[in-house]
Amino acid sequence: MKNKNKQYCSNCVLNSDVPGVTINENGVCNICQMDYIADSKLKYKKMMRKTLEFSEYIKSNKDMYDCMLMLSGGKDSLYVLSKLCEENDIRFLAYTLKHPYLTDDALCNLESVLKKYDFDHVYIRCKDEIYQMMYQTIFRMKTRYNLFDSHRMACHVCVCFTIVSSYIYAVKMGIRYIIICTDPEQIGTMQMDIRHFIEIFEEIYGQKCLHDTFGRANIETILNADKNSLPQFISPYASLIPYNKEIIVQELKDKGIYQGNTSLHKCKLSPVLYAYSLKKYKVYYGIIRLSNDVRQKKIKRETAISFLERYMNFMESVNLKKELMEDEKRILKEIISSLYPPEEMPELFDFEFTNTLDIHHTAQMYNIDI
Repeated sequence: MKNKNKQYCSNCVLNSDVPGVTINENGVCNICQMDYIADSKLKYKKMMRKTLEFSEYIKSNKDMYDCMLMLSGGKDSLYVLSKLCEENDIRFLAYTLKHPYLTDDALCNLESVLKKYDFDHVYIRCKDEIYQMMYQTIFRMKTRYNLFDSHRMACHVCVCFTIVSSYIYAVKMGIRYIIICTDPEQIGTMQMDIRHFIEIFEEIYGQKCLHDTFGRANIETILNADKNSLPQFISPYASLIPYNKEIIVQELKDKGIYQGNTSLHKCKLSPVLYAYSLKKYKVYYGIIRLSNDVRQKKIKRETAISFLERYMNFMESVNLKKELMEDEKRILKEIISSLYPPEEMPELFDFEFTNTLDIHHTAQMYNIDI
């Protein structure tokens, strides 16, 4: 049901339907008021400090590995890996959690770097049943979280699972630092305390599932340990490597180790993530990215709001449990073209169109009830 009282921020396109967003008497949202800016700066400074501490740590470390690199097949981790292999004398272990939803592009990228560089790498395969359980549960849940970015909770649970799994592996290997290739914006928003991720998983799935999935002994070892004795997360993009998406992608392509849509999530479940945001929160999945583009004057605010209204009205009018009809596909294409003209922004257009078009097919393929 459409919210007739929905109010848009006068500075961006975040609105009162988005969890965690409030609009003040001047029509400005709490994000544009920079309510989160102080916390983001603290997180960024903390990550910078830890990353600089790591630079000192490797000078005297005598262990087999200086760190573990979380390697996903996406541009950010591929770029860090290339720098570690080409420019640094850092002994690292690359860790990849192979889940059933990695795209063909991501798998191809991983294969390319393994052929190009000589480095230690572990490929951990996860049972399909675990991921199916996670997504079936998150879609059945009646709980509606009201924290900023909660509309992407279906994505966050996968991130949570990956981080806890890799952390347990690092603990077992006695590795003190874990490189997580978050970009500068993510560094300021993500909580990098392992206990936080464990608590999220337990809150959603329960203690029994937590213990069954990761091992009770592994979880208790982490929870009972002194924080200073546990592995620390670091991101080279906090202080060691400049971040520029266009340069990163071009360099990777020049090296022959990157292919795919640079706007595309390295996950086959992206369409289902869109469905979760629409069903649970009545929110467009990409609204945070779109709001950032409006603030940076990349997209006109009026154009973005028009798109959001038309897109949400369209999605309310169609049955997500069925494949779109040809006339519905034509309307959807026209709506998305109004925001991302395919001749000017082909990757973004393809990303948005495909993610919406494939909702029914993806849910059916992976047995997820939307």
